[in-house]
Amino acid sequence: MIERSEIIVIGAALNGLAAALALGGKQALRPAGVTLIDARDPRNFADSAFDGRASAITASSRRMFEALGVWDAMAPQAQPINRIAVTDSAPGDTARPTLLQFGDAGPPGAPSAYIVENRHLYDTLFKAVAQSPSITLRFDTRIAAFEFGKGPARLRTDGGLTLLADLVVAADGRNSPARAAAGIKTTGWDYGQTGIVTAVAHELPHEGCAEEHFRPAGPFAILPLTGNRSSLVWTEARDTA
Repeated sequence: MIERSEIIVIGAALNGLAAALALGGKQALRPAGVTLIDARDPRNFADSAFDGRASAITASSRRMFEALGVWDAMAPQAQPINRIAVTDSAPGDTARPTLLQFGDAGPPGAPSAYIVENRHLYDTLFKAVAQSPSITLRFDTRIAAFEFGKGPARLRTDGGLTLLADLVVAADGRNSPARAAAGIKTTGWDYGQTGIVTAVAHELPHEGCAEEHFRPAGPFAILPLTGNRSSLVWTEARDTA
């Protein structure tokens, strides 16, 4: 069986959902016919057990979400960053001198950025994608073979379906099979670090302050969340972690 789309987006995580919505969502000037494919079911992605991280949404990213028609649904879960403090000290020091501090770094009357838990980003983006008539969703579908060259791209699924498209968006992760099949090379290396991520509640108000402290093993960040909570991102040497 052969199925034709204008655009295929491989990967329904945050980048894939946003790309599908930009290209085929209701807010597009001329929504393209988009097929969004993922090897898993993205309806399960809006769970802290799947992704407990939080993301910084800059002013430009907010404008993008506004253009996609999803910011109003996302805003109640977006914590404005009112101040940013960067500190450093040697191991064992009792004081942490402030290296950099940013207050009111954004446009007049607006925060420079927001912190939003990834589970809320997944939930909002997926609901918008699911309500877009021009976007076809294919979950639990793996691409078994790629063929790029003259004419449309040809992708064959592990179920035997052949998908044709004029454009393929490779949002299938850092070890992207689509990127490798297209012959796009990358260079990377291992830092020997592990990121420990969790959320905590505060006894006192965090006042929208984001802090980053540089340690020998890597940065330790405290990112404010709604509900007087913060996301902790603790970078540690892998053996210690």
